[in-house]
Amino acid sequence: MRPLVAVCLTWGLVCAGLHLAWRVFPVLPAGGFDYISIGVSLYAAAWMTRVYLTRIEPLWGKRRFFRVKWLGGVLAVWLSVYGTAAAGLASNWLAGTQTLVLILLSCMAGAWLAGCLKRPPETVALAVTAGLADMFSIAKGPTKVFSEQIAGYYRGGMEGMPPLVDFIMIKLPMPGQLSFMPVFGATDWVIVAFLSAAAFRFNMTDNLLPGRAYFPVACAGLLAAVVLAREFSLFLPALPFTVAVYLLFMLSRYPAMRRLTRAEILPMIGVSAVLIGLMVFV
Repeated sequence: MRPLVAVCLTWGLVCAGLHLAWRVFPVLPAGGFDYISIGVSLYAAAWMTRVYLTRIEPLWGKRRFFRVKWLGGVLAVWLSVYGTAAAGLASNWLAGTQTLVLILLSCMAGAWLAGCLKRPPETVALAVTAGLADMFSIAKGPTKVFSEQIAGYYRGGMEGMPPLVDFIMIKLPMPGQLSFMPVFGATDWVIVAFLSAAAFRFNMTDNLLPGRAYFPVACAGLLAAVVLAREFSLFLPALPFTVAVYLLFMLSRYPAMRRLTRAEILPMIGVSAVLIGLMVFV
């Protein structure tokens, strides 16, 4: 329980500290302070993910009932947040809780996906497929619709009940904003957790910082995508960017990642061809 409590307290303190800082200094121009808030939050989320992968997930191991019980508890909290917001009682406390729940769910999903891997090159195939699937979803699929819904809600002054997609967004305290604001989707953190879990599973290091500090390369890719999108007002899909940065780093550093066989190459080519064809012709 201690690692889980530490994870929850860490996120609570980070959210409260950043929100208080932006309330105390509201006249500061957003600019680079937006990126400070995002960077600090991502570092905290990365540390929480590392704690989950190294201390919480091993405790669960193959105890399926225990894992399902905790998954049910986390989902119950998410449903409580949704129900409270539907009743018109939304708050920053609920937004922070929502994001904490989404990070925990993302860690569970990422660790589960990594647990299915047998060889390091399988990470490449799954990562490429996930990146292309996200690009298709943004171009032609549900993500395109969701992004229009949430953009319309926030540009319209956040009146009424938020769209459902708002409850699967990672929300952070931002300068000049009284409410926590959505920065990226929970699926982006699922991939960060998956890629970190895959590196951990095969005894590879994806950490960019020295010592006990932890900031995985996938998280750096996500941060870069968010900064570029905000800086140049681009609708830049974060997940493909995250995957690309991770693969460039890991493929150059670990030869084992480059030993793809027909078992990885053929399905990757087939799925990629289908997704690219759908994006072009649909």
